Amino acid sequence: MEQLEESRFVWLEFDRTGAPTEADLNVLRSEVSSSDLSDVVVMSHGWKNTKADAKLLYGTLWRNTGLSVDRQRKTLVVGILWPAKTFSTDFDRQSVKGQLAQGAPEGPGVRELTEQEFANAIAEFRDLFGAAADQTIGAARALASLEIDNNTAKDLLVAAKALLKPGDQIFDNELAPDFRNIEKAAKDSERAVEILESMSSSPSFKDAREGDAQGIGDAVASLVQGTGAAVARFLNQLTYFEMKKRSGTVGEALTKKVLNGLAPQKPLRLHLVGHSFGGRLVTAAANTWKDTANCKLFSITLLQAAYSHNGLAAKVDGVTGAFHNVIGKAAGPIVVTHTHNDSACTVAYPLASRLARDIASALGGAGDRYGAMGANGPQLLSNDAVVLHDAIPDKLKQGKINSVLADAFISEHNDVTNPSCGKLLRLVFT
Repeated sequence: MEQLEESRFVWLEFDRTGAPTEADLNVLRSEVSSSDLSDVVVMSHGWKNTKADAKLLYGTLWRNTGLSVDRQRKTLVVGILWPAKTFSTDFDRQSVKGQLAQGAPEGPGVRELTEQEFANAIAEFRDLFGAAADQTIGAARALASLEIDNNTAKDLLVAAKALLKPGDQIFDNELAPDFRNIEKAAKDSERAVEILESMSSSPSFKDAREGDAQGIGDAVASLVQGTGAAVARFLNQLTYFEMKKRSGTVGEALTKKVLNGLAPQKPLRLHLVGHSFGGRLVTAAANTWKDTANCKLFSITLLQAAYSHNGLAAKVDGVTGAFHNVIGKAAGPIVVTHTHNDSACTVAYPLASRLARDIASALGGAGDRYGAMGANGPQLLSNDAVVLHDAIPDKLKQGKINSVLADAFISEHNDVTNPSCGKLLRLVFT
């Protein structure tokens, strides 16, 4: 049996369809039914896709909780392993970084995407989707070798539509509008051209900085442009969609195929902890959770979660938020960290959630409909549901969403295992 400090640790691996590994499932069931436990903590990584990376994330965060030896020995930690794309900063990093600093973009100036950069984008795309990506990759290569026109653009959108929804899958209320936009563009060649042409240059921001939104005065020169760059950016957007979809699929399976079947011999508290897209995964798990006689959902901790900041809302444009049912399910606290220090959530996420680069000054801010939970915390909720904290509080509010501004203790997207994050997680358990 593996250990994290003084706690027993078990792996729980899922494939891209949400099927858990049977051997892992059997070990977990045995531990829960036969051990003298008080708590089970389920942790999910986000972008990290290797077992070693995930174990480092879980182990460091757990060590920094500083829980007593007795408490640790009565806690089982479950480490989720799911097929997620490794996070890498794309070739727009310098342009975006320069704009957010309200200066000129860094780097040597305007250029085309190199053949190697394009090949890397294709390789990463295939690594995430597997052989199912072949039609989309073929259309992408054809477009990159020619030009963006009605035929090449529509072929790529048609292939993308088939890739993202190969069957009769029903998408949640966050993903459904995104897919409808792709579906419409696949039927409208002019719209397909418009989308891809909007991606032929690096993102720029139209208006001046307003409030806490990200922006800069006049649009600045792009660093990477051209047809190859447009295709690579489009493929990157498809990977974001797939990560959202896959994290939701695995999250639902976590509850339906695993957690619902646990049979502890005495009352047990369940805690869900997720980072990045792992935050979406555990939120999806909580969304379908129902307490059982001896297993109660006590807490949910979302560390720089990569999903819509409107995901918990009662209504978003007249539609229920994708995970509104989560509210009220945890007996203890729901904790959400957020900071604009996190460029992945503040810039990359809202960019990749837009099908066309229709970027206004609200990019990434609380007023951006495409903003991320890890940037702004939960939006469109009543004051009764959310407690706002400007820093780590002395005590968390039970039965409420605790929205914690993390400017002072999270420096970037992956900085979620530090002692301050450990302290916050310790507060969840006390």
